[in-house]
Amino acid sequence: MNIRNGCALVATLVAITVPLACSSDEPKKSGKKGGSDDPSSAAPAVTGAIADLTGFSCEPDKARKWQASGKLTNGSSKPRVYHLTVSVINPNNSEVYGEKSVEVQLAPGADREVTVEDIDKGHTKKGRCTPFVTVDEG
Repeated sequence: MNIRNGCALVATLVAITVPLACSSDEPKKSGKKGGSDDPSSAAPAVTGAIADLTGFSCEPDKARKWQASGKLTNGSSKPRVYHLTVSVINPNNSEVYGEKSVEVQLAPGADREVTVEDIDKGHTKKGRCTPFVTVDEG
């Protein structure tokens, strides 16, 4: 057998055995300890909900502590758990100066003024606030 035929034989054997070695007839597991793939046992989905935040404002006070506020409104027919995260960033290079999150539970049709304090201290108006709102669905 010459080298060319030997290399072709090895390449063929590798091409056949690698996919077989990596496949399995066993059903996939959820990866959770004692978990299930049953969708009814899944964790609630998280959905973006920035439209539920109105009147958002954010700026540093005289002591250069950044504070944000706005109103969250649950326009759905179900209770919701909102997560409002506010980041103070450098608009020139996107460096995050500070970030803080709050959780707000709202009944259907309810709204609430929300304040996030002490997001960052020390950066002046050079920073920019960015709000992120998510809601647990389910």
